[in-house]
Amino acid sequence: MNAEAEHEFFMRSSELMGKVGPSGFMVLAYLFRVAERVDGQLVVNTTCRSSGTALGLSPTTASRKFE
Repeated sequence: MNAEAEHEFFMRSSELMGKVGPSGFMVLAYLFRVAERVDGQLVVNTTCRSSGTALGLSPTTASRKFE
């Protein structure tokens, strides 16, 4: 992640956390961190299981937060 994208993410953090809750924000931050830029777009290749494991959440909880 470049410095500009990181700055933008943290500028909107409190607003996002209020909308998606702490665990939803944690999943969103994780997805943002593992995203790769492909043809000018951010792309994430993951599963609920691997995301949940990385964050200490059950796959079911991670799956609900993806919604």
